[in-house]
Amino acid sequence: MLVSCSYCGGRHGRGYTCSKRPTTKRGPIEANYVRAFRNSKAWQLKRAEIKARDKLLCKYCLSNGRYVFDKLSVHHIRPIAKAWAARLDNDNLITLCPICHKMAEDGKIEASILAEMAKNADAL
Repeated sequence: MLVSCSYCGGRHGRGYTCSKRPTTKRGPIEANYVRAFRNSKAWQLKRAEIKARDKLLCKYCLSNGRYVFDKLSVHHIRPIAKAWAARLDNDNLITLCPICHKMAEDGKIEASILAEMAKNADAL
């Protein structure tokens, strides 16, 4: 079924993402439920737990012999929108520096490598 597009004025199939849809510097605009989750107390507590688990170091840089501890963030290996049930799983979360986080988001670091690092971090 075709629906009217508020971005380009044309008609597209339901579920189609229009190329005229606005984006942010981080990419496409996040869904409201994802944005709400990122502001939740549960996420704030889990983020602090994961950073403590990873000893406040970028795990990918550490695997390459570098110690990076500035401007760290917690990365969802499987994106929240695609794996809602895994949004708070320790095996789906890893601490990364801004450079590694960008590379992970762009697919330059394989998710399987990050998942293995996250799984091994829980064992420590």
